[in-house]
Amino acid sequence: MTTLILSLPQGPHSSVQFVVTEAGQEPPDASHGPLASMPRNSKHAIALVPPQRLSWHRLVLPKNSLNKPLLGKRIDGPRLRQVLDGMLEDQLLDEPQRMHLALEPGAREGVAVWVCACDAGWLQDALALLETAGIRPQRICPEFVPASIQTPPAWNFVHHAQQVWAVHASLDGVAAWPIPDQADAAYLTQIGLAPGGDALLVAEPGLAGQLQTLCAGTVQQQGSGARMQAAAHSGWNLAQFELAPRSRSARQLQAAWDGLWQLPTLRPLRWSLLALLLVNLGGLQWSAWQAQTAMQTQRAAIAQVLTQTFPQVQVVVDAPLQMERQVQTLLAQSGAVSAHDFEAMAKALGAVLPPGIVPATLDFAPGELRATGLALGPQMLAPAPAALSSQGYSMEQAGDALVIRLRSTP
Repeated sequence: MTTLILSLPQGPHSSVQFVVTEAGQEPPDASHGPLASMPRNSKHAIALVPPQRLSWHRLVLPKNSLNKPLLGKRIDGPRLRQVLDGMLEDQLLDEPQRMHLALEPGAREGVAVWVCACDAGWLQDALALLETAGIRPQRICPEFVPASIQTPPAWNFVHHAQQVWAVHASLDGVAAWPIPDQADAAYLTQIGLAPGGDALLVAEPGLAGQLQTLCAGTVQQQGSGARMQAAAHSGWNLAQFELAPRSRSARQLQAAWDGLWQLPTLRPLRWSLLALLLVNLGGLQWSAWQAQTAMQTQRAAIAQVLTQTFPQVQVVVDAPLQMERQVQTLLAQSGAVSAHDFEAMAKALGAVLPPGIVPATLDFAPGELRATGLALGPQMLAPAPAALSSQGYSMEQAGDALVIRLRSTP
């Protein structure tokens, strides 16, 4: 799975640091460029916030300040935000309402947790620049996080925005200082890094030699791409509260599915599913073609019977209806009584009426006979529908009227 990791832009025309990583592969060194030059073939994007933009605060959340994450309910709701604003009011340099806040992963009530803060206006402007460039990060991560049992304290020396920064990630939080070009050991001592100490030193390869000379200690080298990848894997996500996605569960499921689907070991399964889909589509097309061919053959056979039986029919539009009309015409010409005629319908009516029952009036139209003045109960006409149906008629009773109709031929 391809992932684009990039630092948030400092302004509309500023250059950003970015790296494109592949799952299971060592990341290359980070590159620099404008947002317009960012690669567009990455499945995921992760934005990093530089350390100089963040402040870190240690709090103990009171009881019932977190919503229970039941059925995917967010824990970073409005009530928690109000609690954090009240607890941080005296610690922040600006009004809490103008700051964006984020809790550490797995935050719990009653224990000390880290809260990360940054200027909300700057963060929203930076995300808007990414949106304009067509980049929608799935997560927003801090570039450095406080030290813990798993990650010991360390001094990191990195290039950021054409400036060298010293970043101290300790148990007390994260602090960053710009390093002047003419920095010496005295400057490092001033910011808290005493030469010859036992502090863990980590630097980009281009800075390791100078740092080792100033600090007289061992320096671990870490490429910019590896550092950005490690930051993306920290588990932090600053997209909380007003920046939280509306459907977090759906995004997490989609990310998990994309990661699973892109595994090389599942390539045979992907090809098998594609082949099965193509076979099913082909089978459906073949079945539809066979059904259409059979229907056309049946229609042609009916049309052939019509034209052979009645040669005067030159154009076949509705073969069953045309054949019925031709038969009626022959019956009329021969003088025979057809089911449409009055004689046949009156005979059928007389056969179903009880003895001694005579209608007052009879109204006839071809295929329909209406008899009125019949005072008949339901039991007296119970056998009538079946008897008439066997002759091709239907019956309808409305008050003292009885209507017999010739059923249309399907």
